[in-house]
Amino acid sequence: MWLIRRAIRASPLYILLAYALAIVVFAGLYTLWPRSFHHPYIRFEPAARAQKAALESDLRRAIVAEFERRPKLSDTVSYRNLARVEILGEQDSRLLGAAEMMVEFTATENRLFVLKVPLLIFAFDAAMLADQPGTPVPIYVTADPNRQVEDESLPPHPSDARQQVANVVTHAIERVQLDKREAALAASVVCTEQGITCGTLGNFGRMLYFSATTITTVGYGDVVPLSGIARFLAALEATVGVVLLGLFVVSLGAARSDAAKADR
Repeated sequence: MWLIRRAIRASPLYILLAYALAIVVFAGLYTLWPRSFHHPYIRFEPAARAQKAALESDLRRAIVAEFERRPKLSDTVSYRNLARVEILGEQDSRLLGAAEMMVEFTATENRLFVLKVPLLIFAFDAAMLADQPGTPVPIYVTADPNRQVEDESLPPHPSDARQQVANVVTHAIERVQLDKREAALAASVVCTEQGITCGTLGNFGRMLYFSATTITTVGYGDVVPLSGIARFLAALEATVGVVLLGLFVVSLGAARSDAAKADR
């Protein structure tokens, strides 16, 4: 009771400061358990889209560099150009992608093939790559065995030629190597596609936003607590917010009442 009376008699400014402090403290606590929160819309945010675009650009650059270095993929298939590389999504902690490229087939007569090659990007974070600083890491990109190479040539080529070219190109993709930075970037894209954050770095601002929407009981739903500790802290913060807001209103009324008495 004594504590409640003291809180009611506290300056409204002090209660507002306590309110702001609670937002910061709870945000700090949330960052300790980054994987206890789901961010269903994170992949649509500008920063996440820019990150995916950067990875697509890096992958295209890596494939072009390797294929231009050795353009003859086999005795009958030669690389011509790569139009684009696209990240399609995430599955089982791996990225699904596609590369649209042109190759020349010279088995019987010169034929140009326009192919859409399914890619599988294996992502490992920087900590797992610490024992290989600055060196290329092989087989981070490979052709997806669960999806077929699509022949987008017009007119379409015979099926036997198409299969032969697809086999050569999918095998050649395994020559591509990514460096440590690119592999870590792929790991970050995997996290955003899964709706999680890969650690506390850069996560405090997001948790500060979640803390503010929780303590004010707004709850937009773009950050969702999943674990027991995360849900407990979110419920506790919402309760603290309601209590502090009530104390602020009462304290403000008491301050005005005291001011009115002093004027008499």
